[in-house]
Amino acid sequence: MKMLNKVESKILTIPNIISLIRLLLLVPLVLILQHIEDEFIFRIYALVIILLMGISDGLDGYLARKLNQITEFGKMIDPISDKLIIAVIGLFMFLNNEITPAYFILLILRDIYIITGSWFITSKIHKVLPSTLSGKISVVLTGLFLTWCIIDVNKDSFFYNLLFYSSISMLAISTLVYTLRGLDALKHREKFLN
Repeated sequence: MKMLNKVESKILTIPNIISLIRLLLLVPLVLILQHIEDEFIFRIYALVIILLMGISDGLDGYLARKLNQITEFGKMIDPISDKLIIAVIGLFMFLNNEITPAYFILLILRDIYIITGSWFITSKIHKVLPSTLSGKISVVLTGLFLTWCIIDVNKDSFFYNLLFYSSISMLAISTLVYTLRGLDALKHREKFLN
C-alpha cells in the first residue's frame, strides 16, 4: 500500500494532472473538428480549445519546475500529449485538404520516429530524457501553422508560407537534435544507470 501511494504521488502531481486534462480536451476538439467545414463558428470553437491546450502546455512545465514536481511520468506524458494533439489536428487538416499529404506524412513519420527512439533509449538507460528546446519550438511552430490552417486563410500569403517552411525546418532540426542526443545517451549510458 505504501509503495502504491508513492507511485501515485509521482503520477498525480499538479503538472501531470494538467497534462492529462490537456489530453482530455482532445475529445471536444475531435467533435468540433468534424464540423469545421459546416460553419465558421466551429473553427472559432476549435481555436479556443487549442488556445487552452497551449496555455496548459506552458503551465504544466512551469509548475513542474516551480513546485519541484518534475517526474519521469511527466517527462513522458507531456511530449506524448503534444504529439497526439498535433497528430489529431494534422489528420483533420489533411482530411479537409488544408495541408498537403507530404506535410502530413512528414509530421506523422517524424513523431513515430521520435516516440520509438525515445522508448528504445529509455529502455536502455532507464530514464526518460526531457524534451529539447528544438522539440518545443517545433511543436509551437507546427501548432501555429496548423492553427493558421484552421482559420482557413489564404494559402498564398507570406505568413502562411513563413509558418509552413519554419515548421518543416524545425521538424527536421529537432529530429536531428533528438537523434544526436539519443546516440550520446546510449554512448554514455553508464552515467544514467548509476
